[in-house]
Amino acid sequence: MHFVLVASLLFCLIYNVPTGEAYGHFGLINFFTMTYCRLRVNGLCYYNGYGCYCGLGGSGTPVDGIDRCCMEHDKCYGEAVTKGGCLFEIQQYLARYHYVCIRHRPYCLKAKNNPCRQWICECDRAAVNCFAKYPLPTTKPICKDANTTTTPSPFGKLDK
Repeated sequence: MHFVLVASLLFCLIYNVPTGEAYGHFGLINFFTMTYCRLRVNGLCYYNGYGCYCGLGGSGTPVDGIDRCCMEHDKCYGEAVTKGGCLFEIQQYLARYHYVCIRHRPYCLKAKNNPCRQWICECDRAAVNCFAKYPLPTTKPICKDANTTTTPSPFGKLDK
C-alpha cells in the first residue's frame, strides 16, 4: 500500500509523456503513463477510488460507464493468468511492458512484449480508451453496497 502511494505521488509530480516515445516502465507506472498519453491527465488522481471498481479490489454494480471501464479492466487483469500467459497474478501490477504514444493514442509493442506483458498492455490500453469515451470526472461516486453517493474530488473540479 505504501508503495502505491509513493508511486502515485511521484507520478503526480512528474508525469511528462512526450508523444512518440516508447515506454517500458513497470506495471502500474505504465498504466498511469498510458492514461496520460491518451487523456493528458494523471489517471490516478481522477480515477483511483472512483465507484466500485476503480482502484484496489472491486465488487458490486458499477455506478456508471467509467466504473464499467474499471470493472472490465479488473476482469482483463484477472484473465492474465488463465488466458494471457502470465504465471502469477501479481504480474499484472509489476510486469514491464512496452508501448508507444502517437498522437495521444497508446499502441502496445507486440515485438518487444512477451505474451503476458502484451496481455497486460492491451488490458491497460482498452481501459484508457474506454475512459476517453466519457468526460473527466469532477466527483467520485463511492460504492457502498448497492447504494452510491457522490463526493467531490479531493482535487476539486479538474480540467484538462
